[in-house]
Amino acid sequence: MVLELERLKPALGFEYSVCDVDDDPVLVSRYGKRVPVLVAGDTELCCFFLDERGLREYFLPS
Repeated sequence: MVLELERLKPALGFEYSVCDVDDDPVLVSRYGKRVPVLVAGDTELCCFFLDERGLREYFLPS
């Protein structure tokens, strides 16, 4: 997912950080086995696989 985010970052103009869900009990209880997960604030954008269309819609709404 990180390689895909890097590819889309210039066109969509976002920054991101990577964290290990297993290092935080709160994140483990929130996401469980749904990792990798991509969130923006409190909004879960996708899990397991990058939803490029959803990401584009989030950053470039019509």
